[in-house]
Amino acid sequence: MRRARARRAGTILVVAGLCALAGCEGLPRLAPNILPAMGTPDGHPPAVRVFFATDRAPTGATAIGGRFSGGRSRTVTYGEALVSIPADHRCGRIERPGLLEVESPARHVKLMDVKVVGNSRSDDGADAFIEALQAQVARSSRREVLVFVHGYASPFDDMLRRTAQLAHDLQFDGVPVLYSWPSEGLLLSYLVDASNSEWTVPYFARFLDLLVRRSGAEHIHVIGHSMGTRVVSRGVRDYMALRGGRGGLAGASGRRGTATDSPYPLDQVILAAADMDVDIFERDYVPSLLEAARRTTIYMSRKDKALGISLQLNGYDRLGRTDLPNVDLDDLKRIEVVDATEYDNDLVGHYYYASNPAVLADLRRVLRGEAPQERELQREFIYRMRRHQ
Repeated sequence: MRRARARRAGTILVVAGLCALAGCEGLPRLAPNILPAMGTPDGHPPAVRVFFATDRAPTGATAIGGRFSGGRSRTVTYGEALVSIPADHRCGRIERPGLLEVESPARHVKLMDVKVVGNSRSDDGADAFIEALQAQVARSSRREVLVFVHGYASPFDDMLRRTAQLAHDLQFDGVPVLYSWPSEGLLLSYLVDASNSEWTVPYFARFLDLLVRRSGAEHIHVIGHSMGTRVVSRGVRDYMALRGGRGGLAGASGRRGTATDSPYPLDQVILAAADMDVDIFERDYVPSLLEAARRTTIYMSRKDKALGISLQLNGYDRLGRTDLPNVDLDDLKRIEVVDATEYDNDLVGHYYYASNPAVLADLRRVLRGEAPQERELQREFIYRMRRHQ
């Protein structure tokens, strides 16, 4: 595989500042439709209930926003947030106020409430979080949980909004959960965030363990974006080692029909615009994903400029810009590579997974467990996967 010629890190990181989305006005309108397990369907204003876990350092702030910094914590904090969906919402967009505009839940995706309900410092620190999560899962027709793990340069509050927008636009009939690792939220902190994405792995692995054992969900899905795919891939590998080290967790919850009773503790794992070394992914993480997840779907785009910059910085092909040339065809029956290049129309080509209606429509079908062939027949998406040629 071709190795790129590295450029000066400073130049690369400055170029990475081109992170704004473009073309939002052409997005279709999607009136708020909050399904029971996702939030408050009868609420005024309509709001998505987002559960969260984070190993970010708390700031001590008491206001709704700014509760967590980009610094590290050795404690995982659990909580909930309410995020409004505006009446004139456009699919794929996070509506925010202009410079002279007052933020309003009627017009913007706004944090309505953020509350902490526990932490990992004590043995029962997650109990209140789990009880609330179990009650919400019970309102889901398929008893589903969707865990979102963000990428680099991602402030905590913004990622609560992203989780709510993503779950809403997917019309996910389950409970949205944000796992937020300590990203500094700054474009010039790529290397710091890379270190923090490694720091967070054991906390995330134990959080997966907690969800599988105690959430009561039958289907646990995980979406990782950009650098967050490193957290997901490493975390799944460490979780499977933890699971094996305990002699297996199957049936550990004592309940029937939960994720612990499945041969795969995770249902769908989605890696979108993955900022990962593809060689390392193939060698180190494919085996554990095959063991842990019913299916893994990788969304890639050759127009992803952000990953092009990452290629220059890291020197090797990124998973989010290429296929899996060294993975056996038999394994690829449960690991799909979806070429989204044709639908990648944002400025840096890195956010199509949550901003393009066609990609969102395909992702919705992935979460429903539809195979690639089924989705192709519906002509909602175009697949250019090596094994189909």
